[in-house]
Amino acid sequence: AHAAPGKLVLDPFCGSASLLISAAHFGAYTMGGDIDIRVIRGKEKDAPMPSHCRYARTLKDVEIGPLSNFNQYGLQPPLDIVRCDSAHPVWRAATVFDAILCDPPYGV
Repeated sequence: AHAAPGKLVLDPFCGSASLLISAAHFGAYTMGGDIDIRVIRGKEKDAPMPSHCRYARTLKDVEIGPLSNFNQYGLQPPLDIVRCDSAHPVWRAATVFDAILCDPPYGV
């Protein structure tokens, strides 16, 4: 949409940040928010992985989370990813985003 170099893009339901990664690929600055802190923090190194995980045996020393996704693709990390409830916006009224991208959870 409006993801371009120098633009500021927000995803208020960022989860693993896949939409932010796409925006960063086009050179945009990114910010995200999510209500679930577990998603924002990601999975720590050497933490046990579920047995159903396809790569459970090969990712024991890899950190998994939104920021590691940016590193994997060599993209500029987001300016910030915050824990927030989008029903009660935490962004200042004067904050200007060039685009808001989101894939809201079902039922919202």
